[in-house]
Amino acid sequence: MKNQSLLSVTSTSRSGKKGTLQWKLPGSQAGMDLAADLSYERANDQQVPTLRADLQAGGNQLQGRAQLLADHNLEGQLQLQAPQLQALQPLWHALAPALAKGEPARQLAGSLSGQLAWQGRAEADKTNGKNATSSSPRWSWQSQAELQGQALKLDQLSLDKARLNAKLASALSAPLALLLELEQLKSPEAQLPQAQLQLSGSWAQHQLQLSGLGTALLPAALRPAHQPADQPSRSQFQIGLKGSLGAAGTASPAASELPQLWAQGGQWRATGLKLDARVPAATAASKTAKPADKAPAPWLQAQDLALRVDSGPQGQLSGAQFEPGRLELLGAGLRWQQLAWKAAEGPDQLQLDLALEPLAVAPLMARWQPDFGWGGDLVVDGSARIHTLPQLGV
Repeated sequence: MKNQSLLSVTSTSRSGKKGTLQWKLPGSQAGMDLAADLSYERANDQQVPTLRADLQAGGNQLQGRAQLLADHNLEGQLQLQAPQLQALQPLWHALAPALAKGEPARQLAGSLSGQLAWQGRAEADKTNGKNATSSSPRWSWQSQAELQGQALKLDQLSLDKARLNAKLASALSAPLALLLELEQLKSPEAQLPQAQLQLSGSWAQHQLQLSGLGTALLPAALRPAHQPADQPSRSQFQIGLKGSLGAAGTASPAASELPQLWAQGGQWRATGLKLDARVPAATAASKTAKPADKAPAPWLQAQDLALRVDSGPQGQLSGAQFEPGRLELLGAGLRWQQLAWKAAEGPDQLQLDLALEPLAVAPLMARWQPDFGWGGDLVVDGSARIHTLPQLGV
Protein backbone atom coordinates (compact mmCIF):
# COMPACT_ATOMS: atom_id res chain seq x y z
CA MET A 1 0.00 0.00 0.00
CA LYS A 2 1.38 3.39 -0.93
CA ASN A 3 1.58 5.90 1.90
CA GLN A 4 -0.59 8.98 1.50
CA SER A 5 -0.23 11.99 3.81
CA LEU A 6 -3.35 14.11 4.34
CA LEU A 7 -2.97 17.66 5.67
CA SER A 8 -5.85 20.02 6.41
CA VAL A 9 -5.57 23.55 7.80
CA THR A 10 -8.31 25.90 8.96
CA SER A 11 -7.35 29.43 9.99
CA THR A 12 -9.04 32.77 10.44
CA SER A 13 -8.11 36.33 11.22
CA ARG A 14 -7.72 37.49 14.78
CA SER A 15 -11.38 38.41 14.91
CA GLY A 16 -12.44 34.95 13.71
CA LYS A 17 -10.91 33.30 16.74
CA LYS A 18 -10.58 29.81 15.26
CA GLY A 19 -7.68 27.70 14.12
CA THR A 20 -7.16 23.99 13.48
CA LEU A 21 -4.40 21.86 12.02
CA GLN A 22 -4.71 18.16 11.22
CA TRP A 23 -2.24 15.70 9.71
CA LYS A 24 -2.99 12.08 8.87
CA LEU A 25 -0.65 9.37 7.63
CA PRO A 26 -2.22 6.02 6.69
CA GLY A 27 -0.02 3.34 5.20
CA SER A 28 2.04 0.23 5.88
CA GLN A 29 5.63 -0.69 6.57
CA ALA A 30 7.13 -4.17 6.19
CA GLY A 31 3.66 -5.67 6.10
CA MET A 32 2.55 -3.82 9.27
CA ASP A 33 -0.46 -1.50 9.10
CA LEU A 34 0.36 2.04 10.25
CA ALA A 35 -1.80 5.09 10.87
CA ALA A 36 -0.94 8.44 12.47
CA ASP A 37 -3.29 11.30 13.27
CA LEU A 38 -1.99 14.58 14.72
CA SER A 39 -4.29 17.54 15.32
CA TYR A 40 -4.12 20.96 16.96
CA GLU A 41 -7.16 23.06 17.74
CA ARG A 42 -8.07 26.33 19.39
CA ALA A 43 -11.61 27.40 18.52
CA ASN A 44 -11.57 30.75 20.37
CA ASP A 45 -9.78 32.76 23.04
CA GLN A 46 -11.78 31.04 25.77
CA GLN A 47 -10.81 27.52 24.65
CA VAL A 48 -7.41 26.25 25.70
CA PRO A 49 -5.03 25.14 22.93
CA THR A 50 -5.24 21.36 22.56
CA LEU A 51 -2.85 18.97 20.82
CA ARG A 52 -3.99 15.40 20.11
CA ALA A 53 -2.08 12.46 18.70
CA ASP A 54 -3.22 8.98 17.70
CA LEU A 55 -0.75 6.34 16.52
CA GLN A 56 -1.91 2.87 15.44
CA ALA A 57 0.41 0.07 14.39
CA GLY A 58 -0.47 -3.57 13.86
CA GLY A 59 -3.57 -3.48 16.06
CA ASN A 60 -1.81 -1.50 18.83
CA GLN A 61 -2.74 2.07 19.73
CA LEU A 62 -1.10 5.00 21.53
CA GLN A 63 -3.21 8.09 22.17
CA GLY A 64 -2.04 11.37 23.64
CA ARG A 65 -3.48 14.76 24.53
CA ALA A 66 -1.82 17.93 25.79
CA GLN A 67 -3.34 21.27 26.77
CA LEU A 68 -1.82 24.65 27.54
CA LEU A 69 -3.78 26.07 30.47
CA ALA A 70 -3.72 29.48 32.08
CA ASP A 71 -0.60 30.78 33.85
CA HIS A 72 1.69 28.66 31.66
CA ASN A 73 0.43 25.36 33.05
CA LEU A 74 0.61 22.20 30.94
CA GLU A 75 -1.55 19.11 31.28
CA GLY A 76 -1.29 15.88 29.35
CA GLN A 77 -2.44 12.28 29.15
CA LEU A 78 -1.18 9.18 27.37
CA GLN A 79 -3.07 5.92 26.90
CA LEU A 80 -1.52 2.72 25.60
CA GLN A 81 -3.41 -0.32 24.36
CA ALA A 82 -1.02 -2.82 22.81
CA PRO A 83 -2.62 -6.30 22.85
CA GLN A 84 -0.59 -7.53 19.87
CA LEU A 85 3.08 -6.68 20.39
CA GLN A 86 4.01 -9.50 18.04
CA ALA A 87 2.67 -7.38 15.17
CA LEU A 88 5.44 -4.84 15.95
CA GLN A 89 8.18 -7.41 15.41
CA PRO A 90 9.20 -5.97 11.99
CA LEU A 91 9.76 -2.61 13.71
CA TRP A 92 11.83 -4.24 16.46
CA HIS A 93 13.95 -6.00 13.83
CA ALA A 94 14.61 -2.65 12.13
CA LEU A 95 15.54 -0.74 15.32
CA ALA A 96 17.48 -3.37 17.29
CA PRO A 97 21.23 -3.83 16.85
CA ALA A 98 22.35 -6.43 14.36
CA LEU A 99 22.72 -9.97 15.67
CA ALA A 100 26.05 -11.71 15.82
CA LYS A 101 26.44 -14.90 13.87
CA GLY A 102 24.80 -17.82 15.64
CA GLU A 103 22.60 -15.74 17.95
CA PRO A 104 18.91 -16.69 18.19
CA ALA A 105 16.46 -14.69 16.08
CA ARG A 106 14.87 -11.63 17.67
CA GLN A 107 11.41 -12.01 19.17
CA LEU A 108 8.72 -9.64 20.41
CA ALA A 109 5.41 -10.80 21.85
CA GLY A 110 2.83 -10.22 24.60
CA SER A 111 0.56 -7.35 25.53
CA LEU A 112 0.91 -3.99 27.28
CA SER A 113 -1.67 -1.52 28.54
CA GLY A 114 -1.36 1.59 30.65
CA GLN A 115 -1.90 5.27 31.09
CA LEU A 116 0.05 8.34 32.15
CA ALA A 117 -1.27 11.67 33.43
CA TRP A 118 1.04 14.61 34.11
CA GLN A 119 0.90 18.27 34.99
CA GLY A 120 3.63 20.85 34.51
CA ARG A 121 4.01 24.42 35.74
CA ALA A 122 6.49 27.10 34.71
CA GLU A 123 7.81 29.24 37.55
CA ALA A 124 10.32 32.06 37.69
CA ASP A 125 13.75 30.84 38.76
CA LYS A 126 14.26 32.74 42.02
CA THR A 127 17.70 31.25 42.59
CA ASN A 128 19.25 33.85 40.28
CA GLY A 129 18.28 36.83 42.45
CA LYS A 130 17.89 40.08 40.55
CA ASN A 131 18.33 38.35 37.20
CA ALA A 132 15.44 35.95 37.83
CA THR A 133 13.04 37.86 35.59
CA SER A 134 15.39 37.65 32.62
CA SER A 135 16.28 33.97 33.03
CA SER A 136 14.37 31.05 31.53
CA PRO A 137 11.50 29.70 33.66
CA ARG A 138 11.96 26.65 35.85
CA TRP A 139 9.52 23.80 35.25
CA SER A 140 8.04 21.65 37.99
CA TRP A 141 5.92 18.59 37.27
CA GLN A 142 3.98 15.74 38.82
CA SER A 143 2.70 12.52 37.28
CA GLN A 144 0.69 9.36 37.84
CA ALA A 145 1.22 6.20 35.81
CA GLU A 146 -0.14 2.67 35.55
CA LEU A 147 1.25 -0.10 33.36
CA GLN A 148 0.37 -3.79 33.02
CA GLY A 149 2.05 -6.46 30.92
CA GLN A 150 1.12 -10.05 30.09
CA ALA A 151 3.11 -12.87 28.47
CA LEU A 152 5.92 -10.51 27.43
CA LYS A 153 8.85 -11.71 25.38
CA LEU A 154 11.82 -9.72 24.15
CA ASP A 155 14.43 -11.86 22.40
CA GLN A 156 15.68 -14.29 25.08
CA LEU A 157 13.88 -12.55 27.96
CA SER A 158 10.35 -13.51 28.96
CA LEU A 159 8.00 -12.20 31.65
CA ASP A 160 4.62 -13.68 32.54
CA LYS A 161 3.20 -10.67 34.39
CA ALA A 162 4.28 -7.14 35.26
CA ARG A 163 2.47 -4.36 37.06
CA LEU A 164 3.64 -0.80 37.76
CA ASN A 165 1.91 1.94 39.73
CA ALA A 166 3.79 5.19 40.24
CA LYS A 167 3.15 8.69 41.55
CA LEU A 168 6.19 10.91 41.04
CA ALA A 169 6.97 14.62 41.09
CA SER A 170 9.92 16.93 40.51
CA ALA A 171 9.77 18.61 43.95
CA LEU A 172 12.11 16.94 46.44
CA SER A 173 9.54 17.29 49.23
CA ALA A 174 6.50 16.08 47.23
CA PRO A 175 5.00 12.70 48.17
CA LEU A 176 6.02 9.81 45.95
CA ALA A 177 4.93 6.19 45.67
CA LEU A 178 6.07 3.40 43.40
CA LEU A 179 5.14 -0.28 43.30
CA LEU A 180 6.63 -2.68 40.73
CA GLU A 181 5.68 -6.37 40.73
CA LEU A 182 7.16 -9.03 38.44
CA GLU A 183 6.23 -12.69 37.96
CA GLN A 184 8.29 -15.34 36.19
CA LEU A 185 11.08 -13.27 34.65
CA LYS A 186 13.29 -15.70 32.73
CA SER A 187 16.56 -15.50 30.84
CA PRO A 188 18.99 -18.20 29.69
CA GLU A 189 21.18 -17.55 32.74
CA ALA A 190 18.65 -17.11 35.56
CA GLN A 191 15.01 -16.91 36.55
CA LEU A 192 13.11 -14.58 38.86
CA PRO A 193 9.85 -16.31 39.86
CA GLN A 194 8.73 -13.23 41.76
CA ALA A 195 10.03 -9.80 42.74
CA GLN A 196 8.60 -6.65 44.28
CA LEU A 197 10.03 -3.12 44.50
CA GLN A 198 8.43 -0.47 46.74
CA LEU A 199 9.40 3.18 47.07
CA SER A 200 7.61 5.59 49.40
CA GLY A 201 8.09 8.93 51.15
CA SER A 202 9.67 11.72 49.09
CA TRP A 203 12.89 12.23 47.17
CA ALA A 204 14.22 14.14 50.17
CA GLN A 205 13.35 11.34 52.64
CA HIS A 206 12.30 7.94 51.30
CA GLN A 207 12.20 4.23 52.01
CA LEU A 208 13.03 1.47 49.53
CA GLN A 209 12.23 -2.23 49.80
CA LEU A 210 13.21 -4.90 47.27
CA SER A 211 12.36 -8.56 47.79
CA GLY A 212 11.99 -11.62 45.65
CA LEU A 213 12.87 -15.18 44.82
CA GLY A 214 15.49 -16.04 42.22
CA THR A 215 16.58 -19.27 40.53
CA ALA A 216 20.04 -19.78 39.05
CA LEU A 217 22.96 -22.19 38.83
CA LEU A 218 24.97 -21.41 41.95
CA PRO A 219 28.64 -22.05 42.73
CA ALA A 220 29.47 -24.99 44.95
CA ALA A 221 29.88 -22.84 48.05
CA LEU A 222 26.24 -21.76 47.87
CA ARG A 223 24.60 -25.06 46.96
CA PRO A 224 22.97 -27.22 49.62
CA ALA A 225 24.84 -30.42 50.37
CA HIS A 226 24.34 -33.31 47.85
CA GLN A 227 22.61 -31.06 45.29
CA PRO A 228 23.77 -31.79 41.70
CA ALA A 229 25.88 -29.07 40.12
CA ASP A 230 23.54 -28.75 37.13
CA GLN A 231 20.40 -28.31 39.25
CA PRO A 232 19.28 -24.67 39.64
CA SER A 233 18.94 -23.35 43.19
CA ARG A 234 16.43 -20.91 44.57
CA SER A 235 17.57 -17.94 46.59
CA GLN A 236 15.43 -15.55 48.58
CA PHE A 237 16.66 -11.97 48.77
CA GLN A 238 15.69 -8.77 50.57
CA ILE A 239 17.13 -5.26 50.39
CA GLY A 240 15.89 -2.38 52.50
CA LEU A 241 17.11 1.14 53.19
CA LYS A 242 16.20 4.70 54.14
CA GLY A 243 17.40 7.25 51.64
CA SER A 244 17.73 10.99 51.26
CA LEU A 245 18.40 13.03 48.14
CA GLY A 246 19.52 16.63 48.10
CA ALA A 247 22.25 19.09 47.28
CA ALA A 248 25.79 18.51 48.50
CA GLY A 249 26.65 20.21 51.78
CA THR A 250 28.57 23.04 50.09
CA ALA A 251 26.01 23.67 47.34
CA SER A 252 24.40 27.12 47.31
CA PRO A 253 21.56 27.79 46.88
CA ALA A 254 19.86 24.65 48.11
CA ALA A 255 17.96 22.74 45.42
CA SER A 256 14.24 22.04 45.79
CA GLU A 257 13.59 20.34 42.43
CA LEU A 258 15.09 17.39 40.56
CA PRO A 259 16.08 19.53 37.53
CA GLN A 260 18.16 21.75 39.85
CA LEU A 261 20.00 18.74 41.23
CA TRP A 262 20.60 17.51 37.70
CA ALA A 263 22.05 20.87 36.72
CA GLN A 264 24.26 21.56 39.75
CA GLY A 265 24.92 18.08 41.16
CA GLY A 266 23.68 16.45 44.32
CA GLN A 267 24.12 13.78 46.93
CA TRP A 268 22.19 10.61 47.77
CA ARG A 269 22.57 8.95 51.17
CA ALA A 270 21.37 5.54 52.30
CA THR A 271 21.19 4.55 55.96
CA GLY A 272 19.99 1.40 57.68
CA LEU A 273 20.92 -0.56 54.56
CA LYS A 274 19.96 -4.21 55.01
CA LEU A 275 21.01 -7.11 52.76
CA ASP A 276 19.77 -10.68 53.14
CA ALA A 277 20.08 -13.57 50.67
CA ARG A 278 19.62 -17.23 51.51
CA VAL A 279 19.04 -20.57 49.83
CA PRO A 280 15.74 -22.02 51.12
CA ALA A 281 15.94 -25.35 52.90
CA ALA A 282 15.38 -28.34 50.61
CA THR A 283 12.38 -29.38 52.71
CA ALA A 284 10.75 -25.93 52.72
CA ALA A 285 8.42 -26.77 49.84
CA SER A 286 7.99 -30.49 50.55
CA LYS A 287 5.18 -32.26 52.33
CA THR A 288 7.68 -33.79 54.73
CA ALA A 289 8.77 -30.45 56.19
CA LYS A 290 8.59 -30.34 59.97
CA PRO A 291 7.92 -27.35 62.23
CA ALA A 292 11.20 -28.02 63.99
CA ASP A 293 13.25 -27.65 60.79
CA LYS A 294 15.72 -24.80 61.10
CA ALA A 295 15.31 -21.73 58.95
CA PRO A 296 17.87 -21.58 56.12
CA ALA A 297 21.03 -19.69 57.00
CA PRO A 298 21.79 -16.63 54.84
CA TRP A 299 24.77 -16.76 52.49
CA LEU A 300 24.81 -12.94 52.38
CA GLN A 301 23.76 -10.75 55.29
CA ALA A 302 24.41 -7.18 56.40
CA GLN A 303 22.73 -4.74 58.78
CA ASP A 304 22.80 -0.97 59.28
CA LEU A 305 25.16 -0.13 56.44
CA ALA A 306 25.50 3.50 55.34
CA LEU A 307 26.33 4.67 51.82
CA ARG A 308 26.88 8.06 50.18
CA VAL A 309 26.84 8.68 46.41
CA ASP A 310 27.91 12.06 44.98
CA SER A 311 27.08 13.36 41.53
CA GLY A 312 28.22 16.38 39.54
CA PRO A 313 26.39 18.44 36.94
CA GLN A 314 24.25 16.49 34.46
CA GLY A 315 24.07 13.57 36.88
CA GLN A 316 27.67 12.47 36.36
CA LEU A 317 28.85 10.20 39.18
CA SER A 318 31.76 11.72 41.07
CA GLY A 319 32.19 9.46 44.10
CA ALA A 320 30.80 6.81 46.42
CA GLN A 321 31.69 5.87 49.98
CA PHE A 322 30.54 3.30 52.54
CA GLU A 323 30.80 4.11 56.21
CA PRO A 324 32.72 1.51 58.27
CA GLY A 325 30.63 -1.65 58.37
CA ARG A 326 30.42 -5.42 58.29
CA LEU A 327 28.78 -8.16 56.23
CA GLU A 328 28.74 -11.94 56.22
CA LEU A 329 29.43 -13.81 53.00
CA LEU A 330 29.31 -17.63 52.94
CA GLY A 331 29.70 -17.65 56.70
CA ALA A 332 32.78 -15.44 56.64
CA GLY A 333 32.72 -12.06 58.37
CA LEU A 334 34.15 -9.13 56.40
CA ARG A 335 34.79 -5.75 58.00
CA TRP A 336 35.98 -2.53 56.46
CA GLN A 337 37.16 0.79 57.83
CA GLN A 338 37.48 2.43 54.42
CA LEU A 339 35.62 1.65 51.22
CA ALA A 340 35.53 4.63 48.88
CA TRP A 341 35.80 5.54 45.20
CA LYS A 342 36.23 9.01 43.70
CA ALA A 343 36.36 10.11 40.08
CA ALA A 344 39.42 12.10 39.08
CA GLU A 345 40.90 13.71 35.97
CA GLY A 346 43.52 10.98 35.91
CA PRO A 347 42.99 7.44 37.23
CA ASP A 348 40.06 7.10 39.61
CA GLN A 349 40.89 7.17 43.32
CA LEU A 350 40.22 4.05 45.40
CA GLN A 351 40.62 3.44 49.12
CA LEU A 352 39.97 0.01 50.63
CA ASP A 353 40.75 -1.25 54.12
CA LEU A 354 39.21 -4.72 54.52
CA ALA A 355 39.62 -7.41 57.17
CA LEU A 356 38.54 -11.07 57.14
CA GLU A 357 37.39 -12.30 60.55
CA PRO A 358 38.67 -15.70 61.76
CA LEU A 359 37.05 -18.41 59.61
CA ALA A 360 36.91 -22.15 60.24
CA VAL A 361 38.09 -23.86 57.04
CA ALA A 362 36.63 -27.36 57.45
CA PRO A 363 32.92 -26.39 57.34
CA LEU A 364 33.54 -24.26 54.28
CA MET A 365 35.39 -27.02 52.42
CA ALA A 366 32.66 -29.48 53.37
CA ARG A 367 30.23 -27.47 51.26
CA TRP A 368 32.37 -28.07 48.17
CA GLN A 369 33.03 -31.75 48.96
CA PRO A 370 30.36 -32.99 51.40
CA ASP A 371 31.41 -36.66 50.97
CA PHE A 372 35.14 -36.12 51.50
CA GLY A 373 34.92 -36.00 55.29
CA TRP A 374 36.56 -32.65 55.94
CA GLY A 375 37.39 -31.98 59.58
CA GLY A 376 39.87 -30.20 61.81
CA ASP A 377 40.24 -26.89 63.60
CA LEU A 378 42.17 -24.83 61.04
CA VAL A 379 41.16 -21.15 61.19
CA VAL A 380 42.24 -18.41 58.80
CA ASP A 381 41.94 -14.65 58.79
CA GLY A 382 43.41 -11.86 56.71
CA SER A 383 43.30 -8.25 55.59
CA ALA A 384 43.66 -6.14 52.47
CA ARG A 385 44.58 -2.47 52.14
CA ILE A 386 44.54 -0.76 48.77
CA HIS A 387 44.92 2.94 47.99
CA THR A 388 45.75 4.91 44.84
CA LEU A 389 47.02 8.16 46.41
CA PRO A 390 49.67 9.43 46.17
CA GLN A 391 50.41 6.24 44.21
CA LEU A 392 49.08 2.72 44.01
CA GLY A 393 49.72 0.77 47.18
CA VAL A 394 48.56 -2.76 48.07
